[in-house]
Amino acid sequence: RMSADRGAQTVPLTTQLTEWDEVLIRKGIVTREQCLIAKGMSVSQVADVLIEEAQQKEEVAKAAEAPEEDDELDDEEALAKYREQRMAELREAATKRRFGGVYQVERSEWMREVNDASTDAWVVVHLYQDYLDVCGQIDEALRDLAPRRPEVKFVRIRATQAAENWPDDRLPALLLYHQGKIDKQLIADEFYKRVAPCSAARLDARRLDRAFVALGIFETSLY
Repeated sequence: RMSADRGAQTVPLTTQLTEWDEVLIRKGIVTREQCLIAKGMSVSQVADVLIEEAQQKEEVAKAAEAPEEDDELDDEEALAKYREQRMAELREAATKRRFGGVYQVERSEWMREVNDASTDAWVVVHLYQDYLDVCGQIDEALRDLAPRRPEVKFVRIRATQAAENWPDDRLPALLLYHQGKIDKQLIADEFYKRVAPCSAARLDARRLDRAFVALGIFETSLY
């Protein structure tokens, strides 16, 4: 007789990293812990894996020694503190790696996707028009930058959908939200002044990243 829940199968969690994971780790884009979380592990599961690995290394180092009872108690306390510390670090890492893309939003979603989302993360809104080349350059630059700045939420919306009468001479436009409200804005001339003072230069992720550093969104540039 076939069980009713036979089809509900689960994929076992693994600590095995893919070749792509290894590349991202070597380039400093993600950490091993973030990769394990992305594979479906919880923060506590990742912490347990790290503790087990630390214990194995310690056992190898002390293989020739016979620890006394007091030493064992000290080791247990140290491991408990280590686990607590690593869980805190992993929670922070999991929180930071929440986005990683550029998301299309609608006007009806603005409050949730922009204002509410900005209460615990920066949200960068790109107001665009498809027929403007500069907006296409910004979209491309943001798509390149977003995976490397996953702690920031990047969204895009057609300018005249965000504000019905938004004029083309007020583009390009980036609105930067923080703590539930607009904090900074780069519109038209101010955008070019901050991001591309040389009008002949093509916009890219490097220029945007450095502009965001100057505005205080990031501490240091990736480029």
